[in-house]
Amino acid sequence: MDTQHSMESPVLKPLTELSLDWDLFHTQADAHLGQVYVRLRADVDLQAYWEAGWRLSGQLYGPHCSRAHTLPAKYTLVDQGSGSTILARANLPDPCFWSAEVPALYQVTLKLAGPGQPQEQQASFGMRSIPIKGRQFFWNTEPWILKATSVGNLSDWTPDQCRQQSLALIVDKVEESLLEQASQLGTWIVATVAGDETSICQQLVELARWPAVCMAVIDGTISDIERLRSTAPNLILGQWVRQQADLPVAEWSQFVFSDFTTPKDFSPSLEGCSLPVVAVRSVNTMRSVEEAVQACQELENDLAKAEELAGYVII
Repeated sequence: MDTQHSMESPVLKPLTELSLDWDLFHTQADAHLGQVYVRLRADVDLQAYWEAGWRLSGQLYGPHCSRAHTLPAKYTLVDQGSGSTILARANLPDPCFWSAEVPALYQVTLKLAGPGQPQEQQASFGMRSIPIKGRQFFWNTEPWILKATSVGNLSDWTPDQCRQQSLALIVDKVEESLLEQASQLGTWIVATVAGDETSICQQLVELARWPAVCMAVIDGTISDIERLRSTAPNLILGQWVRQQADLPVAEWSQFVFSDFTTPKDFSPSLEGCSLPVVAVRSVNTMRSVEEAVQACQELENDLAKAEELAGYVII
């Protein structure tokens, strides 16, 4: 008697019961075309879910700006096929980039549908780009010197005051109300992240959702460089060099935060570094926005004899 054997596919856990991360990012864009992606990730390969019929869709609507008149339009997110993640893309002709002068935002509606309970999310998205050329940051084709201070050092301040003084804010945790306000107003944010590698990557996922967050400084050890870079494709990632033992600069680093803030210590420690170097000085006093700007200028003056630097930070 013949016996029929059938190979049954493993039963998939419902997709909406997995721990899912939604990412919004753009590839390298120019004034004529931007490609915006929404990516759904989990701690398992999602190809089987795509093959079972799960798809991402949605639209972007914008740009909108708090300080400028815009002509918003709608752009459709289109599924990009099977893979380890579920991916959709929208093409934006003549995209509007987020900046301190014009904090342009797109409103995004994300839809996940398939053989189960559908999900929908709303988000804001901004395209930002700070190119690095040699040892400098650039903005609008011109060298850009970062000047920033820690939120914890400020007294009697608002994000808009910081924007008006061209002062970026240093944050060490995700405070959604501040990040939302900064993204709407045009206040640059630099995030510092610490912990183990998994924690660092999760923090980057959360921070990268906010257009105001232009870069992140990592205070920790990274072993999986590919994972780190794919976690937040549009964030510039830097290493915090606190002491000689932190050198040489890690392979993944795109810039350096350095605690060496006297010419005597600074130059020998980072001499020949090919990346942008930002000097960091610690203080113990609360300051107004104007005083923080002055402290950044004093640090710049103190290091005038050091090699060319990309920024000055007071924490």
